[in-house]
Amino acid sequence: MINNKSHNILFKSMSLFGTTQVLRMICKVVAVKCASVFLGPVGIGIIGLVENTLGLITQGSSFGMSVIGTKAIAQNKDDASKTAQIAKLQLIWMVAAGVLAALISIIFAEKLSMLTFGDDSYTKYFRLLSLYFIFQAIVNAATVIMQGLNEIKKLINYQLMSLGFITLSTISCYYFLGIEGIVPSFLLSSFISLVVHLSFLRKLGLSNVKLSKEQISDYGKKLISSGILLALNGVFGLVCFYILRQYLLYTSDDIAILGYYETANIYLLSYFGVIFTSLAADFFPRLSSKMAVSEDVNELVNAQIQLGLLVATPLVLIMYCMAPYIIILLSSAAFLPVQEILLFGLLSIICKTINYPMGYMVLGKGDTRHYFIQNIVSDALILGFTYFLFKEFQLIGIGMAVFLQYMFFSFYIYYFVKKKYGFVLDKASKTIIVISVLFTFSVVICQFTENAVSKVLQYIVAAMGIIHCLHRLIKVTNVLHWIKKSKGE
Repeated sequence: MINNKSHNILFKSMSLFGTTQVLRMICKVVAVKCASVFLGPVGIGIIGLVENTLGLITQGSSFGMSVIGTKAIAQNKDDASKTAQIAKLQLIWMVAAGVLAALISIIFAEKLSMLTFGDDSYTKYFRLLSLYFIFQAIVNAATVIMQGLNEIKKLINYQLMSLGFITLSTISCYYFLGIEGIVPSFLLSSFISLVVHLSFLRKLGLSNVKLSKEQISDYGKKLISSGILLALNGVFGLVCFYILRQYLLYTSDDIAILGYYETANIYLLSYFGVIFTSLAADFFPRLSSKMAVSEDVNELVNAQIQLGLLVATPLVLIMYCMAPYIIILLSSAAFLPVQEILLFGLLSIICKTINYPMGYMVLGKGDTRHYFIQNIVSDALILGFTYFLFKEFQLIGIGMAVFLQYMFFSFYIYYFVKKKYGFVLDKASKTIIVISVLFTFSVVICQFTENAVSKVLQYIVAAMGIIHCLHRLIKVTNVLHWIKKSKGE
């Protein structure tokens, strides 16, 4: 039986990030809505291609530094002197990685344009985007330091400070420049984040931290040797998604398909970001600290799975019932075909909520070789499933592929961590998993039968699922006590 304290700690963190995600979502809603109106499905598709290319270059040049740095700082945060040294070393090497990415973008700009868009029309834009990599490297270094130190409130404050300005600049670029404003929007967003996060780095006083050339060299070697597989993971994953996007484009011969695909990803990632942002920013450093001293992490991981599902399941059920209205509100009626992707795609969120905490066990242990293998398996699954299912079922097939990928990967990762680390799902976790699966599958079945009775039944089942999950959530987190406390009762 899990102590309520574990749930409370994780829920408090998730609540903090949840507030940020709600505000981030509001800004995202406004930006996506404007992009849909000003750019249309074609523009959304182009944004996805640019994002994928930027991610590919970043992953290829970063050597998994963010993950390794977060873990190193989390494990040494009680030693102020050592933490300061690691923070400065992390900043130096992450900026160096940003410069490397910038050089790649400048030197191979024409080839990147040809590979991404089929012509050299975006060559000048890829050269301009070299600045994006340097700005973002500094922002990422600041984020890693805050995550490692578990300064969650500070991290959230800096993110919130950036949000409004980034949204405003993005909308302005789309409105005044149309599709030509996509690249400037990336540059402005990264520059705004840079300005905000520099204030945090100045307060650390890292300029006073003395480092020898040997320390810098040794830490760099450690980062590269430990992170090479993580970098390859990231590159392989992005290459897979690049291939997937190109496959969707050339198979359908309609760039609007990419717009639907990118929009579905935005909903799946933004709408449920509260769970996965919390995992990366708070749960992983906490897990790493425990695993570094060989503490039992079964309770922590089970608590995260339970809490994640109790939050994710109601969100998934709401999305199923409200999808047409949400799509029109966030985008436009032109994007209603996205519902076909979400039909099965939303089920993947349940699987992802289960397997992500277990996956972080492998990273927390520093087992990059097995983490690499697991990600290769996951990426291969999405490619294979999409190849066969898109041909047969079109947009519905894309959602089915995502769901099957996460479902099979959940079984695989559980088998691995159970065998390798002795992790076991407790009775409460199994019960909540079964309940989540039953409610979400029942709603999907109702959606396949388009009549008034099934529509009403869908809402009844969804309402029951939401009420049940919220009741359990209140029971394990004492959330009512927090609300009364905040009101001063």
